[in-house]
Amino acid sequence: MEKRTAAGWKRTAGICLAVLLFVLPVRAEKNGDGQGPGENRRLQILATSDLHGRFLPYDYVLEQEAPDGSAAQLASAVRELRDEDTILVDAGDTIQGNGAEFFLGEEVHPMIQCLNAMDYDAWCIGNHELDYGVPVLKQVIAGAEPAVLAGNLCDAGGKPLSEGYVILERGGVRIGLIGMVTPACRSWDPVEREDYAVSDPLEETQKIIDEIQFDVDILIGVYHMGIEEEHDTADSGVRDIAMACPDFDVIIASHNHRLVEERYINGVLIVENRSHGETMADITLTLEPEDDTWVVSSCSARTIYAKDYDPDPEIAELMARYDRRAKREMRELE
Repeated sequence: MEKRTAAGWKRTAGICLAVLLFVLPVRAEKNGDGQGPGENRRLQILATSDLHGRFLPYDYVLEQEAPDGSAAQLASAVRELRDEDTILVDAGDTIQGNGAEFFLGEEVHPMIQCLNAMDYDAWCIGNHELDYGVPVLKQVIAGAEPAVLAGNLCDAGGKPLSEGYVILERGGVRIGLIGMVTPACRSWDPVEREDYAVSDPLEETQKIIDEIQFDVDILIGVYHMGIEEEHDTADSGVRDIAMACPDFDVIIASHNHRLVEERYINGVLIVENRSHGETMADITLTLEPEDDTWVVSSCSARTIYAKDYDPDPEIAELMARYDRRAKREMRELE
């Protein structure tokens, strides 16, 4: 990504000194964490995806405990790991599976309540969010407190169903988050719905980058797409995005439920999680100042396993009534 550079000052030594004495304390105060000007910074990204209705560690279809993963367990991990330099994102397929359809009539779907309670910064729409039609999706979006992203998804009239990006700030660092859903999503459409349209995510991504490139220091993709293309659909894998857009520092892949802990494509860090809240990617970027922006000097990622955590008590209490209802609904279907 092209970065803005400050114009050189042509001033006398006395003026430069006066300016420095005035500016440096102000910038240090802006950082607000003891990191003065010229010092490196740390940015953490915690990323989840493909939760598929697993708000508690229970499989309502099999009617048995499922301790390998859930939103409640991930909430405990987030509580342990998060600090003021953390961004928390999810890459979609959230309200389908594990009896999640029982709750489509709720004002705020319980899975969205989990995202809200965990204070997610952004949520990308997944292909299974479209399973129930656009009216239901709009209701789900209305209840979501995180920024909702899917820059290549419109209703039948061509109106975007969400934003394509959001810009966040952490300690003076501007982070752009871009979100897209797989253009192959109709391959899983259970009833061939015609109330939405999906455009090419690469084309939409390039438009957004052109729009925001001078307004961000770091660029992160939150994509409901696997790494490789699928169903002979062009630009349906994040490899396509990374190869065409090396502007990205990180891309969160999803959709295929395959664990990718740390992979680099065209210099872009790629991660992907397993499904049902079994894993969470923990990404650390070290940033160094360059002119009037920040650049990534190093990055790393590791996998957090939900099975190592007990359910967060607040999420467990919040979900208790939905747990009882899902178990009852499943018994009545037998």
